[in-house]
Amino acid sequence: MMKIYLDCIEDTIVGNTLTHELATVTIPDGQEGQIYASFGNLNYVPLNKTKIETIKMECRDTEGQLFPLYGGHVHASFHFRRCQLTL
Repeated sequence: MMKIYLDCIEDTIVGNTLTHELATVTIPDGQEGQIYASFGNLNYVPLNKTKIETIKMECRDTEGQLFPLYGGHVHASFHFRRCQLTL
């Protein structure tokens, strides 16, 4: 299992912890090579910045250690939309 964290989102509650976790990718046991994951339902979370120049993304295992990619690459696409304020 690989957890994806972004530095530009507000903390969200995962279990009993506040974290910058965006998503979890399930990796089948013994899976090697290319792994593809997509998320059908978009999950919008509030940003903690009003201007984004860079996004730091970390892939970590369930123990919180950086996920070993062994020379591999991660390609990610993020979707942003403006918040609709209602008063």
